[in-house]
Amino acid sequence: MWRKDLEGRFTFVNRRFGEVLERIADELLGKTVFDFYPAELAEKYVRDDRFVRETGIPFDNIEEHLTKSGGLGYNHIIKVPLRDNAGNVAGIQGIFTDVTASKFAEEALRESEERFRQLSAFSPIGIFETDVHGGCLYTNPRWQQIAGQTLEQS
Repeated sequence: MWRKDLEGRFTFVNRRFGEVLERIADELLGKTVFDFYPAELAEKYVRDDRFVRETGIPFDNIEEHLTKSGGLGYNHIIKVPLRDNAGNVAGIQGIFTDVTASKFAEEALRESEERFRQLSAFSPIGIFETDVHGGCLYTNPRWQQIAGQTLEQS
């Protein structure tokens, strides 16, 4: 978690954010993203912050990054405007969560589902699935051929 003022300087960071940047949290105060990230990435973060400051709309995105070991990782990033007592935007507050494991699990599930679709579509055996009440949820082409019905008729 972090907070930045309108100039993009960190005014608060929690211990975990400091660990991610391999710094003691207090070392980050008063610094900007340009002090810790490559220019291209820092400029992206500044653009995202500007969007939140200017529109008041929260930023919510899953972003790809390289891990320290050189692998691919994903962070879920949320940035929201900080407002003063008069309701004016006074800064930005953000959090991020490492969602790498869930992104890889989603991809593995998609791949598994695609394998099932392909195997089912070309299987010489009729395959069907029903709900607990016996209603048909799925039939493959071979089952439809055997039953003489379309998927809609099943």
